[in-house]
Amino acid sequence: MRVAILAHGSRGDIQPMVALGDELRRRGHSVVMTVNENLAAWAARAGIDVVPMKPDMSAFLGSDTARNNMARGKVLTFLKALGLEEREANRSIIDACITAAEGADLVISTIMTAYRGECLAKALGVPHRTSSLYPVLDAGNHASFLSPVRDLRLRWLNLASWRLLDIGFWQENKPNVDEMCDVLGIARFKRRPRVELIPSVAMYSGDVASRPEEWHERHEIVGWQALSADLRARLGEDVPPGLDAWLDAGSAPIFFGFGSTPVADPSAMLHDIARLTRERGVRGLICAGWSDFGADGAELPDHLHLANNVDFDAVLPRCRAAVHHGGSGTTASVLRAGLPSVIAGVLADQAYWAWRIEKLGAGVRLPFHKITADRLGAALDAALERTAQAKELGARVSANTVRTTAADVVERWAAELGIQPEVTTPEALGRSSGSGR
Repeated sequence: MRVAILAHGSRGDIQPMVALGDELRRRGHSVVMTVNENLAAWAARAGIDVVPMKPDMSAFLGSDTARNNMARGKVLTFLKALGLEEREANRSIIDACITAAEGADLVISTIMTAYRGECLAKALGVPHRTSSLYPVLDAGNHASFLSPVRDLRLRWLNLASWRLLDIGFWQENKPNVDEMCDVLGIARFKRRPRVELIPSVAMYSGDVASRPEEWHERHEIVGWQALSADLRARLGEDVPPGLDAWLDAGSAPIFFGFGSTPVADPSAMLHDIARLTRERGVRGLICAGWSDFGADGAELPDHLHLANNVDFDAVLPRCRAAVHHGGSGTTASVLRAGLPSVIAGVLADQAYWAWRIEKLGAGVRLPFHKITADRLGAALDAALERTAQAKELGARVSANTVRTTAADVVERWAAELGIQPEVTTPEALGRSSGSGR
């Protein structure tokens, strides 16, 4: 079976799709994936065929405009700028999606590419399914991920917030979708494609985000997809010797990492972290992510350590607590390690996960734009008091964490669609003969 995965976004958006693609490839399927150009070479390390496309999300998120908007909490202004970036890159995205879908038996999209998947289904006659890394479908038990209020208390109000999100997202994306229809030579959509009715796989924990009663059985929550040790090694995630020695040399540190959310003033952030850790007599491990700490990062006191991309599953269990941006993947890794969190979210799912973790008693939330040394210190103190709850929730999440369930769902879709998988790799041949699939 040839599967086209239409991935798009920052590393947190791409990495789970790489994990899915890698598992499908291991099972003997052919996988082609669209990936933003700044992450294309990295994703290709997994052995997946990659189709690079614009925009460069690292360059966009690292721009002064994006960093300042995030630092000030101007979410709508940020999203408007992101929409313009998407519009400028639209032809590149269209071409990449078409290239990836050529000869595909199945197209799998994400929230950023769902309408594009419908274009391909209409033009090429290829089956289309969707995936998500956080709740994106109508729910009466909480408001949409863009609502400033997480729960509007009344079911109909929560559902209304999702309707507004659907309308706004379609209006923002319609010019891009119209152009894609024109390129494919098909009629433009007169109405918004009902992508929420397409069978989907949600790759996050139902222990943290419970299944809404409104969902049809066609939508499945399968848990966060942990990366295998082999895949992490191929992607360059490890524990550098210097970090390993530093971790062994003292007490469990506080982890600080904001992933693909660049820090507007790295020097000030380092100063704040140095101060609050020194005052509490604790050590701090700072994961740079997409932030550039420059020369300041080379002159840290002994109780601090700066690293780039590391193996979260190996490093976080050696930490005491985590201060992070609340991306889906980072939240999953922190929970699996049983750590209490301070989640400083900015956008979309980040604020949602912050709300859920706080509500479940496993951490506290502190909006990214409100961070000061005093506020961060107070939030960290409060989070550490929730260590027992975090360990209990983490144990449940870990027990339900899997590496293969999303791939199982994809293979079930294929069977339902009458797609005959071609088993080609030794691993897949062995699994097929031994599992009765």
